[in-house]
Amino acid sequence: MPPASVQEAEAAPPAARKPRAATTKSEARNGLNKGRAKLIAAVEKQRILDLKVILGELEKPALQAIYDEYNATLGVEANRIKIGRNRAGVLPSFHAWYARKLWGEEVTDAEIVAMMERMLSA
Repeated sequence: MPPASVQEAEAAPPAARKPRAATTKSEARNGLNKGRAKLIAAVEKQRILDLKVILGELEKPALQAIYDEYNATLGVEANRIKIGRNRAGVLPSFHAWYARKLWGEEVTDAEIVAMMERMLSA
């Protein structure tokens, strides 16, 4: 005997049923588009590389100001970043935070297109 929610869905008129979204073959298998996920990962990796270049060009006072802003968001002293040698794991979390600050949470379609152009021209 099917669950009550399935019985209700079958008993509902066709107009009341929820329409199913069309999915591609890769989405049906894994729940997401593999190609797009790979491009998003490539864009995020490029963001980190660009971020390292940006941080390398900053002068110490400007860099310290960014570090202070990041450290203000942390509660644990051991995870704070400083100029010089840092603990393992501190830099990746700082880079992720600063990348989100510069470019936002989501990878845009324009960034994906730019990444594809770079990949094709290389």
